[in-house]
Amino acid sequence: MPPLLHGATLRCMREVLDDHGFDTELVRGFAPGPRRRLLIDDIASCFPSLSRRFLILARKRPVA
Repeated sequence: MPPLLHGATLRCMREVLDDHGFDTELVRGFAPGPRRRLLIDDIASCFPSLSRRFLILARKRPVA
């Protein structure tokens, strides 16, 4: 059976980062690729959880 590949959701990525000791600082949504941008991509970019792709800036929690 071939490997199953899928894109992770924003919620999933935040949970993984939290489990590994990171705090989410900033999240931005965007639509990748040099192609004509659709109106829906522009609107979804304002809401990272609806975007086709997202960037996450996270910081490692200080060890107490």
